[in-house]
Amino acid sequence: MTRDSTEATSEEERVRKRVYFRERKRILRIKQIADRQDLEGTIMELTERLQMLQLRSRALRTPPTPLSYLQWKDVAAAIQEGRNESIADHRKLNQLVFVSKSTIESMKRWVESSFAPVAVHPHRESWRHSTLLAPAETRNLGKEWIVLQLYHNTAAMLAKFDFPPHPTDLHDATFEFEAEQHVQYQRRWQTGFPQDMATMLRVFRDHFPSICLLDELYPVSTSQLIPDGGGGCRMRSLFVMSHRLNNDRSFVSFDEEARDGWGCDLQGVPVGQREAVFRRHGAARAKVLQAELERRLQNHIHAVVAAAIRET
Repeated sequence: MTRDSTEATSEEERVRKRVYFRERKRILRIKQIADRQDLEGTIMELTERLQMLQLRSRALRTPPTPLSYLQWKDVAAAIQEGRNESIADHRKLNQLVFVSKSTIESMKRWVESSFAPVAVHPHRESWRHSTLLAPAETRNLGKEWIVLQLYHNTAAMLAKFDFPPHPTDLHDATFEFEAEQHVQYQRRWQTGFPQDMATMLRVFRDHFPSICLLDELYPVSTSQLIPDGGGGCRMRSLFVMSHRLNNDRSFVSFDEEARDGWGCDLQGVPVGQREAVFRRHGAARAKVLQAELERRLQNHIHAVVAAAIRET
C-alpha cells in the first residue's frame, strides 16, 4: 500500500513538472514572438527615418569638388597660391592707382601749358603742334585730345580754307609763304565715291594712319566723309604740311626745304624769282603726288571691297 502510494505521488510530480515546463515554453515562445514583432516594427520605423535623413542629407550635401579628394597638404598649398595671387593683384592695383594719380597731375599740367587764351591764325602754329608727354598713359590721352580737336574743328578748318559746296569736285595744291620765306603746303581734295559710307569708313580707318601721324615730315590732315544720298559718299580732305624744322625747333633754310623736300634746286636763281620758281616746280610735283595718292587710295578701296566680299 505504501509502495503504491509512493509511485502515484511520483507520477503526479512528473506530470505537474511536464505541464509546468510546457506552459513555460509556451509563454516564452509567445514572448519571443512579441519581441520579434516589436523589433521588426522598430526596424521598419528606423529604416523609414534613415531614408528620410538620407534624402535630406543629399539635398543639403555640397557637390564634391576636386579639393574633396586632395590631401590636406595639397589643399593648403592651393590656398596659399590663391593668397599669393591676391597679394600680387593688390600690389598691381596699388601701382595702377599711383600711375593714375601721376597721369592726372601730368595731364593737368599739360593742358594748362597747351591752352591758347586767344584765337590763332589758321596758317600758323597752334594746338596742331602740341608736344606730347613721354609716359605711355599720358601720351595716349594727349593723342585722344588731339583727335577730338581735329574732329570738332573739321568744319571750321574747311571753311577757313574756302572749300566749295559739297557737290563740287576739287583737287588742288597751293603754297603759302610767310615771313622769312617759310613755306606751307596746302592740298584740298573734295570728291565722290560710289562705295557706301561703311566701306569708306573702313578704308580710311586702315589707310589714314599710314599717311599721317608718322613724323613731322608728313602732313596734318582734316578729312570729312558725308553720305551723298545716292548710296555713295563724298570726301572733303585738307592736308597742311609746314616748313621743316631743325632739332632746335628753328626752320631749315628755304634752299634746303626746296631741295630736300621738293627736289627743287634754287641755286643761282635770283632772289626775286625764287618763290615763283619754287611755286611752279612745287605745283608740278604736287600733281604727281596727287595722282599717286589717288592711285593708292583706289587700290586700297578695291582691296577693302574684295576683302568684304570674301568675308561674306
